[in-house]
Formats: sequence, structure tokens, C-alpha cells
Amino acid sequence: MTSFVKCLENFLKAVKWSSKDLKENEYKIEFSKRISDISEIECLLKHDYQEIFNTLRTAFNITLSNDKSLQRPISIKNGFNLDNIKEYIKDVFEPFGYVNVKFTLDKIDFYSNHSELSISIQECNFYPFLYSCNLLEWLSSFNISELEKEVFKDGKQTIFLALDLQNTVSNKFTMLAGNNVTSELIDTFTKEYSTREHELLMKWRFKQVNWLEGTKWISPDHFFMDFESIKGEKLLKSYFLKNAVNLIISFISNYIYTENNETLCIINGNKRIPIRLLDEESYNQNEVEYLFEIYKWAYTGYNSDKLSILRNLITIIICEDCGVNSYKLLLSKSKEIYKTVVNNFEMYLKENVEQYFNVRQKILDLIQNESNEISNQIGNTVNNLNRNLLTFLGTVFTFIIGFVQNTNINLLFFLLIAFISYVVIYSVYYLSFSKIKIKYIKDYSKKDIERLRKNIFDSDLPKFEDTQIYEYIKTFNKFWYSSIVVNAVLIVITILAFIHLNVIIEAFSIIEIPK
Repeated sequence: MTSFVKCLENFLKAVKWSSKDLKENEYKIEFSKRISDISEIECLLKHDYQEIFNTLRTAFNITLSNDKSLQRPISIKNGFNLDNIKEYIKDVFEPFGYVNVKFTLDKIDFYSNHSELSISIQECNFYPFLYSCNLLEWLSSFNISELEKEVFKDGKQTIFLALDLQNTVSNKFTMLAGNNVTSELIDTFTKEYSTREHELLMKWRFKQVNWLEGTKWISPDHFFMDFESIKGEKLLKSYFLKNAVNLIISFISNYIYTENNETLCIINGNKRIPIRLLDEESYNQNEVEYLFEIYKWAYTGYNSDKLSILRNLITIIICEDCGVNSYKLLLSKSKEIYKTVVNNFEMYLKENVEQYFNVRQKILDLIQNESNEISNQIGNTVNNLNRNLLTFLGTVFTFIIGFVQNTNINLLFFLLIAFISYVVIYSVYYLSFSKIKIKYIKDYSKKDIERLRKNIFDSDLPKFEDTQIYEYIKTFNKFWYSSIVVNAVLIVITILAFIHLNVIIEAFSIIEIPK
């Protein structure tokens, strides 16, 4: 990265341009000037561009133009012809006395095609800057919603490069890279990146915090880093820590709303505490680190009891110092809050451990009892299916016996009607009743399990879809539908026999049956 900076600085020095005049955004570095001094033009023409094009290649371009001339603008770029440039200057400068110069350095072109980082940055949001102050100015132009849409986008990791920084810091989602960054550092940063856990965290946040305009992807994890290794960049450090703090407070609040273009976070606990999000000039790394630990602790395990205890504790501690700004107080007492909430939760678990396991056992018993009930229904369904098949075979056998003994045909008609009636009544009554009963068991058990498991750690109990009840219901449904199909087939066969009874009897009469 030093070659990039050195090459640019050497060029600016040679043509006597100041780096302070450069305009920089996330894509380009630009500089525009009207030159009326022939000596400055000569500096441009005499400069040796070989080093520039060896390093910057197609990313470097100087466009010469004159708004009064009819000639088209001409560019000093990779592969340019010096004689054509001199001829253009002669034709434009002498009659009009000036030339418009626009210097452009396409950073995206350089880092995407000609830099050693080209391959490593392909899967990231990458924003290179020559100076950290320009990076800060650009970032500060976005609010939190715009940052999510325009900067931290597409669920990708994000790299901010500022070549005047001496060191590189990062977290799981964001890298703030200095001039010591290498492809190896970026490869380590992007290795084994996964969004699954963060998606679960954001889904849980949606349930715990009423924040209609809240972020859908970015969290405190995107901004908090250990900035101790970056010296002299107080404003850039404060920018990242400010966003980390404001998102942490939002994530642990009950609800958030906007009032007079200011964000107000409400924490309900022992009392109702409003916290207005601020933009401090500086943030203490140690205070923010403890606040970040509070957030990580509250969101680990996705246990709503943790958030409830934390909210109660915050409202108690902050209310003890009435009149002091809640935002600053929360930061200054972050260490105290962290240690207290962890100890209180441990005590809470110890006091409620017996109740905890009782609830857990209650759910396990419920699963077992309901599973047994469904298992019985499965057995009954199979037994009734077998009974219907045996009844059908019995009917056929009785029909044959009746025919052999020359039984009245009306009795045979009655026999078929009786069988059809039996199967229809069975299908309508028993199968309908069993289906309704199983649905009731499913709804009741699912509702009870979800209600009780709110007080149980997710890792201790399976979701309803993973329980034995759910598996048994699927098995019951298979046998239930099989019964419907078999009964329907039996009814159809019996009805056909009923309709064509005379034909069947006539066919039997042809066959000699020993009497």
C-alpha cells in the first residue's frame, strides 16, 4: 500500500499540487483546476509518468480541456502520446490563455484490478480512502438506516481502508484497515464467515424490542472493536464507538421512537427510564467494552429473563442519580451494571433451579403422555382397519355360503347393505372423531409446550416439531389416510357387488359347487 501513496505523493510534489486540494469519495480521488501559468503546464508535460502507470495503470487519468475551444478534451492516461498533448496545449493555451485540468484516480479500478488485494476483497463491501478524515466525513453523511442500505449491505463483511492509519483492527463483520493491511490479513478476516448465528440474533431482537424503524441487519457487533492500537484517530474511533453504544442501548431497551429528530429509547423495569441517544465527542474504550459485554451477555442463549433482570437493574441504578444524563450515566456505570447483573442472574438461577427443573419435567411428562395417547389412537386405527378387512372377508364368505344354501336373494341384498352401512358409519364416526381428537392433542400440547418452554433454556428442550408427539402424529396421519383409502375401496367393491348382484349370482350358478 505504501507504493500507492508514495507514487501519488511524488506526482503531486512534482506538479506542485497540494494534497489538501484533493476531493475524495468512496470511489475516486479528484482534483480540478484552471491553469493559466505556462510553467505549471510544463511541469505536467515534463513529468515522467512511467512510475505512475507501472503502479496505478488505468486508474490514473488527467483530462485537459477548454470550454472556449472547439477541440475535444484530451487525456494523459496509460499509453498516451506526449506529442498529441503538446500540440493540444499549443492550440488551446496560446489563444485562450488557460487550460482546465481534471485529475482523477479511480480507486475501485486500482484495488479491483491492479492491487495485491484484488482477489481477497472480492466477497466484501470495500471502501478505500487515502485519508481517514475523508472516510469519517463520508460515513458521517449517513444515518443508521442509510448505513445499513448503502454501506453494510447484502449481508457481506465490510472493509474500510484508510492509508494514513498505521494499524488494522477488525471484528467479525467489519475491518478498519491501515497501511499495514495485507491479503493474508483480509483472508483471515473473511475465513469461515457465516451469517446464520447473526440472523438468529436479529430475529430474537425483533421479538424483544419494539423498534419499527430499527435495523434489520447491522448490530453493535458491526461497530465495536478494540481501538487501543489505533493512535491519534480520536474522531474516527469515537464514530465507531458511538454507533456501537447507540445500538447497544437500542437492543436492550423495550421500545424506541423518534421525537423531534432525536431517538428516544425507553427501558421499563423498576421504573420507566427514557434514554436519549447522543453523539459524544469522545468515548472511553473501557466503558464501551463493558457496555458491549452487557449486550453480549443479554443476547447469549436468547433468554428473555436476562433482559428483564437487566432492564430492572438499569432502572434502579440510573434512578439513584436523578438529574444526571441517563446516557452518560449508563456508560460510566457500565462496569458496575455488568458485574451486578451477572451476579443477580446467578442468584436468580439458584433460587429458581428447583422450579426450573419442575417446569422442564412437566414438559417432558406432557410430551410422554400425549405421545402415549397418540400411540393408542394409532393402535385403534390399525385394529379397526384390520376389523374392517375381516368383516369384508366375512361378508364375502357369508355370501358364498348363502348362495350354496340357496338363500333368498333379498337376504343377500340386506347383507351387502348392512356391510356398506357399517363401513360408512365407521368412517364418518370413528375416523372423524379420531382426527378431531388428534388435532386437539396437537394444538393443546403445542400451545402448552411453547408456553412452558419460555422459562426453559432453548438447549434444554426440543421445539415442538422435534418432539415424539410430532413424529407420532405423522405416523397416525399415514394410517388414518390408509384407512380412508381402504374403506373407500371396500365400499366401492360392495356397491358394485350390490348393483350387479344378479350377474354375480348367475355367474356362480354356472359353476358347479358341491353341496
